[in-house]
Amino acid sequence: MASLASLPVELSAAIIQDLAFIDRRNLSVTCRALRAVAFPLLLHTIAFASDQNTFGDDFVRIGRLLRALLVYPAMAKHIRKVQIRYGARYNRGPERFTEEMQLLYERGITPLGLPKRRKELWDYTSGRRDIILCMATLLILQCTNLQSFETALFPHDANYDYIQDALHKASLVPRPLGCSSKFSRLQRVSMTCSPHKLVETLGILFSLPNVTEVKLSPRCWLKEGSEPDWNACQLPTNNKLVTLHLDGLQANGGVVKDILSHTPNLKELKYDRNMYLEKGPFQYREFAEGIASIQNTIETLDMSLCRELKVESDGELFINHKACLGSLRHCVALKTLRISLGLLLGYAYLIEDGLPVTHLSSHLPPNLEHFAINDHVQLYTLVDANRTMRPLRAFLTGEIVVLGEWNDTHECWPDYDCTWQKVVEPPWKTATPRLRCFTFDLSNVTTSLGTIFCKPNEHIPGLKKEAEKYGLRFNVPFRPYARWGKVEGLDSWEQDSKQAAFDFINEQPRRTA
Repeated sequence: MASLASLPVELSAAIIQDLAFIDRRNLSVTCRALRAVAFPLLLHTIAFASDQNTFGDDFVRIGRLLRALLVYPAMAKHIRKVQIRYGARYNRGPERFTEEMQLLYERGITPLGLPKRRKELWDYTSGRRDIILCMATLLILQCTNLQSFETALFPHDANYDYIQDALHKASLVPRPLGCSSKFSRLQRVSMTCSPHKLVETLGILFSLPNVTEVKLSPRCWLKEGSEPDWNACQLPTNNKLVTLHLDGLQANGGVVKDILSHTPNLKELKYDRNMYLEKGPFQYREFAEGIASIQNTIETLDMSLCRELKVESDGELFINHKACLGSLRHCVALKTLRISLGLLLGYAYLIEDGLPVTHLSSHLPPNLEHFAINDHVQLYTLVDANRTMRPLRAFLTGEIVVLGEWNDTHECWPDYDCTWQKVVEPPWKTATPRLRCFTFDLSNVTTSLGTIFCKPNEHIPGLKKEAEKYGLRFNVPFRPYARWGKVEGLDSWEQDSKQAAFDFINEQPRRTA
């Protein structure tokens, strides 16, 4: 073991992590080696990643690590980062974890957050499909100098309240909300949380004195009448928070405004509203007021307010979008802006008093350097490629659409006869003189079949050429496979289209059979 000290840091850490889990009988020897070599010098990050095939073994591995940390608590103080990534739904393995924890009870050690009596342990763990969260909680509770905690889990029920529950059981975050000295060094947190406890979770994290980055994913379908009570908890103000991600948050613009009022120095905001949970008006103007409250500090803004284009809503949706984007013009520090394609399409198809709308560029912040479109629309917007590509071309070249008669010939939504008027120079050249990169992100174009892009070779090269003509780099990220794995059952045309997109974007010659 002494020779490990002479190995490169990354290699030594990998070897020691393996040694910690290989042999149950040699655990005490391994722990002594870890205490002497790994934790003081190397092993500042604990990371787990798995799939369903190895999940049972990983229960044993994490159980052994927890047991080692509890037997040798001095080791835990050296851990700075805990990262646990599980992306599937698991319904097996708690008994393996229970076996490992039994050994702790036999030695008279009670893990924080677990029942004090051994016979209650099985009742606590059995039937819980997200038991991995419980184990993650136990792990972080042992690490007194933890600076970063990340867990990326696919939520599917209401069982991911373990972390909060264990914190409260251990009296680490007393009620009412207060700062825990246990986690006074915690700087970065990324986790899923129950939407029913989102307010409470934000309050806990905002109260940490040194936290600078909070990323929450409350992705869970709320039942009618089960929305979180935003009045139940008063958020504390955090002057150190610079990054806030709210991915899939179901809340209106007024709630976002209230959250932003407690983060006066925020530099990066990502807000992705789940379209499937929309109930009532979004309150775009309130959202805009929230953005205005941080207009002097915000540098990166990612807002996907509407994933789905709704032309049939008589233009009101896009008028609200315009009111929302109007506040961006005053964000003098904003350098990177990402919006959903629905916003761009809305500007292309909206008429005010029978005249073309003001060009989108007039609302962009003056110091913008990177403008990105996240394509969160359904597949049918790409089947009729003009629906997607013409607005993009309109932005790049300065074209403005003039709508004609409305008809119902389109099979997916109402269609319009339209013509295009081209201006001499694109307005963005004057409005955003520092703009250097335009990104059209296709990685989130999803349907029940997965990620599909239709005939890109007919449209993207022209857009790329137009962008380069004005000195603008045109970036098109694309993943050739579906988000949830390889898509089965696609016909040859769809498979061919995906390969064409992949070949083009990677600037490779088109492969032929």
